[in-house]
Amino acid sequence: MSYNFFFTIVLLFICILNTFSQNTILSGQVKAVDGATLEFVNVGILNKNIGTISDEYGYYTLNIPPLYQKDSVTFSYVGYYNETLSIEEMIKNKSKLITLNIKPFQLEEVILKNPKRKEFSIGTKGYSKFVIGHIRAKNDINNDIQEFAKKINLEKAAQVLNININLFNIKQETANFRVNFYNIKDGLPYQKINRSDILFNQPISEGWNQMDLTQYNLYFDSDFFVSIEYIPKSDSYDEPFSYRGNLFGKSIKRTASQGTWSVTRGATISMYVTLLQ
Repeated sequence: MSYNFFFTIVLLFICILNTFSQNTILSGQVKAVDGATLEFVNVGILNKNIGTISDEYGYYTLNIPPLYQKDSVTFSYVGYYNETLSIEEMIKNKSKLITLNIKPFQLEEVILKNPKRKEFSIGTKGYSKFVIGHIRAKNDINNDIQEFAKKINLEKAAQVLNININLFNIKQETANFRVNFYNIKDGLPYQKINRSDILFNQPISEGWNQMDLTQYNLYFDSDFFVSIEYIPKSDSYDEPFSYRGNLFGKSIKRTASQGTWSVTRGATISMYVTLLQ
């Protein structure tokens, strides 16, 4: 076999490998079935930590490594049924517009029986200078979320008035956050239980930052998880801010839409809710 022929075979083999190892890029728009625009839709492969977030008009781009190209992509938004499509089906049908159907819900009545209601806080109100959490606007190949959850234990029914998080090292004036509420399975957040999307685009500053939840009439009578989901902006700094934490306890977080929750022990995020009970 001549050297030139051998070299040609090697080049051909490398080209074939590159063809089969290229990432698949899916892009399109997510809307409600009635044509309404849905902003910041979670798009990803369930429990594989491959995900992204759509923009404020529902447009998304999802970069999928070869290992996951036989999987399916799930689109989720509070108040709508999830839509799950195989990646092969999306490529074959050239799916560009994804529509979500409205999910009807039955309002469960929660009654606060105490005539002399009082406000109190649950969560982590202190912080240590030795505990620093970093937020990155681009934490992987996709433009994706970072979400931090805290379990709230209730002795009796209560209304959630606000949620608070301690930030520092601020590099931009405003940030997008979503507040989520989850029921519990195996000690971790499971399914979202808020009835509507709770989004905030607000100024951020050093110290405690509060998000007012009174307009959402959030009443609970059993334990739940509450989370703050950071949604990066297209023009965000690489590290737009940092969050404070406290020693001991545990941190529950995820860094991908539809991804798995991870638990880190030894420190916890400085985050708490104010309740009316």
